[in-house]
Amino acid sequence: MAVNKWFAVSNVILIVAFLYTAYIEQFPEWRKYQKEYYQMFAEKIEKDPKIPPEQKSEQRRKILASPLAIQQYWVPQWDKADRCTTCHMGVENDLFADAPQPFKMHPHPFQHPFREFGCTICHEGQGRATTAERAHGLEIKALGTEAFAEHRMKEIGWERPMLPQKYIQAACAKCHNPDEGDVPEAPLLMAGKKIIDGENMLRMPCVTCHTIKGVGGKLAPDLTDVGSRQYNEFPSHAVGEPYKHMRFGYLVESLKNPQANDPNSIMPNFGFNDEQFTQVMTYLLSLQSTRGLILPNVPFKTAKAEVSAKPAAASPAPLTGGVATASVDNGKKLYEANCTACHGMGGKGDGPAAIALTPKPADHSDGNYMNARNDADLFKVINMGGMAAGKSALMPGWGVPAGGKLSEQDVWDLLAYVRSLAVPPYKPTQ
Repeated sequence: MAVNKWFAVSNVILIVAFLYTAYIEQFPEWRKYQKEYYQMFAEKIEKDPKIPPEQKSEQRRKILASPLAIQQYWVPQWDKADRCTTCHMGVENDLFADAPQPFKMHPHPFQHPFREFGCTICHEGQGRATTAERAHGLEIKALGTEAFAEHRMKEIGWERPMLPQKYIQAACAKCHNPDEGDVPEAPLLMAGKKIIDGENMLRMPCVTCHTIKGVGGKLAPDLTDVGSRQYNEFPSHAVGEPYKHMRFGYLVESLKNPQANDPNSIMPNFGFNDEQFTQVMTYLLSLQSTRGLILPNVPFKTAKAEVSAKPAAASPAPLTGGVATASVDNGKKLYEANCTACHGMGGKGDGPAAIALTPKPADHSDGNYMNARNDADLFKVINMGGMAAGKSALMPGWGVPAGGKLSEQDVWDLLAYVRSLAVPPYKPTQ
């Protein structure tokens, strides 16, 4: 008797599940949005003064008679099928410029035509999905209080959850590389690059400690593909509240409170305001190890990466210039932007990163030590790095031959400024 009872209950559950599934298939989420869109469209036609009154009735009739169907853009060169416009139907309709989502017109619908680019090439997300949660996923969960569990992400089956709107310009770097020239229509991305390059309150470029695309120091994690590594890491590997429940939490925590996720971290707090923080995050999220999202198996191609990929066995001999004709003023700017993290503002080897370094950075103000070293030796260290002159491997090469950004003249200018720090003063041999 008990078996029959449980058999009956299980049958009822099975029938309810079947009916629910049939209902969902018959009345999917997107049908509701499309009905609402066509109703709104018909109302806007009726109110539009640009349309002759005698045409409005026929246009409204055609709109309301539109079939409900999944919309899709197929972009074969990127192997992408995007169905976002199944719900976002007003993206190219200027009558929906002020409409609420998901009907609102895209602010730049013809800059990157959807038929040529699709949607997820910029916004990320699961383009084939036809429900809001499966299309947006992490973005929706990150805005609420519910943590998006890792197993749920795997169930949904994507690798590129939707990019939050405030960081959307990170996607521009897929086609428009900010390291190869200005991207004027991505001001947040370019501003983030400037901060990363040293235009911050500490005048310290990130490559002082981090490596980006083969350029920079070895004291901190390589940032070359940080945008890939941290993209769908949620829940976060961050330690403190509220970061561990936040999208990109580890990156956010590292920028706002570096010692929270690593008490031994030597990374300083740069004191970014909200605008600067968004700019830096936008640039960091743009750093991808490959351009596989656009053209599979085609690596990022930048002049710096190509140079750094070439092994530099020996330092080339300086061809031109010299300390005598160098610009100390330019050298000072370069020193403050690139050297102070380790060597300190006064060159005493007491920069914020020095506490974690063994051996300690050279004291450029120690004339007894510095004045005994000749120009060729110092040029080699700056240009090619410490190992080129039998010194510490922690000293990166800043010259172009070593994959750095300083020209030969820049290296001479920097060397001239280093000479000016020595006490007693440096006196070149005649």
